[in-house]
Amino acid sequence: MPDLITHTAFAYFFTGKTRRFVIFVLLGAVLPDLTRVAFVIFTKNPHAYYFFAPLHTPFGSLLFVFLVVLLFEKEIRFRAFLWMLLGVAIHLILDVFQGHYTSYPYQWAFPYLGLKEEIFWFWPENTIYVAPFVLLAAILFYFYKKSRIKN
Repeated sequence: MPDLITHTAFAYFFTGKTRRFVIFVLLGAVLPDLTRVAFVIFTKNPHAYYFFAPLHTPFGSLLFVFLVVLLFEKEIRFRAFLWMLLGVAIHLILDVFQGHYTSYPYQWAFPYLGLKEEIFWFWPENTIYVAPFVLLAAILFYFYKKSRIKN
């Protein structure tokens, strides 16, 4: 997986002119990686990962985002849902370009487990070299957007 810095910084470029829903895009960009929480919390039970693994699929992420937006006020739920889905889509698109060390790539068609395709342009750790530049570009883009809003 590209690291969380790359996911959030890259997702920031798609936030548009509105500042109100930026947090939802960024939250959506990190939601699929909540599967990694299983490694930290359930260290003695390696099978717990498979309980969280569907969150890193399009269907699982869609369902999870739907459940998360129920926590927000009714007036913003639909827009929050769309913005979070944008963040999730950006996350999953970035992840489809990576390879895996194991024979267990992401289950893109979960619960239909047959589709396990990857484009394999880079290894997961290669994004460490790109992350500082993407982060710098996102910071510059933030200040550019901020200066355009004042004018």
